[in-house]
Amino acid sequence: MENDTPKQRVRLKGFPEGVSSVAISPAGRRVAAAGGDGRVVVWESGSGAEVVAWKMPGAVYRVAFAPDSRQLATANANGTVYLFALPQSEQTATSK
Repeated sequence: MENDTPKQRVRLKGFPEGVSSVAISPAGRRVAAAGGDGRVVVWESGSGAEVVAWKMPGAVYRVAFAPDSRQLATANANGTVYLFALPQSEQTATSK
């Protein structure tokens, strides 16, 4: 298997301290990522354009899209799960 490296479509940057979680929306149109510094970013997967970004209180361990891609959940180091409406990044619910 020579030269079987997949072709890079887009490079999504924004986490100098590393990425802790990545999720692709069910339709494949958006990518969300989170870092240990509390940063969460959502991009358009085709263009790499940033849709929204915000900073959470403490490290974010996981991100996940809702089945309809209209919400994003984050699991934080403080034991809290936050739910955000997209693309506005409006916090719609908190669970602890």
